[in-house]
Amino acid sequence: MRPLLLPFVPLYGAGVAIRNWFFDFGLLRSKKVSVPVISVGNLSAGGSGKTPLVELLAKRLMLSGRKVAIVSRGYKRESSGTVVVSNGTVQCAEALAAGDEPAQMAAKLTGVVVIVDERRARGAMYAIEKFGANVIILDDGFQHRYLKRDLDILVLPVEEVEKPGWMFPAGNRREPITSIKRASLIAITRCES
Repeated sequence: MRPLLLPFVPLYGAGVAIRNWFFDFGLLRSKKVSVPVISVGNLSAGGSGKTPLVELLAKRLMLSGRKVAIVSRGYKRESSGTVVVSNGTVQCAEALAAGDEPAQMAAKLTGVVVIVDERRARGAMYAIEKFGANVIILDDGFQHRYLKRDLDILVLPVEEVEKPGWMFPAGNRREPITSIKRASLIAITRCES
């Protein structure tokens, strides 16, 4: 069925290009918060290894004395608005309200605040104001450009580097491969050598 959607790929691609152009030229603006923001994201829908990298970064930053908050959209959650998944001490929301990955991170990462909010700038501000976060990790944030980031880490599985595949709706890519130019750092995953 998906190959039948190939004629719509240029339309989707044009929409993505226009949206990115609006951000690049300031017609759409990114909100700057008072603490450093590290975004971890990818170009395609589906697992690329973002969550383990987010967890690793959170642990390392916490061990270096930082008060870390992870802010995520909370994909497939049954709630909306700002939801505190973990206050850093206890898990405050389960997967239905938080989404699977934020709930998983909250269960694993004692000492790290986890918040979900479809408006991630609002979620980041909440983490800073209510929990004293001094670094924000934006989970799955490469396409979410409304929150200004200080470091943009793009996670690419090696198979996407070797053969990028089609964009939506015929494939799983959310952006053209040329979007890697926005990344500060690229992490290649699923490599054997």
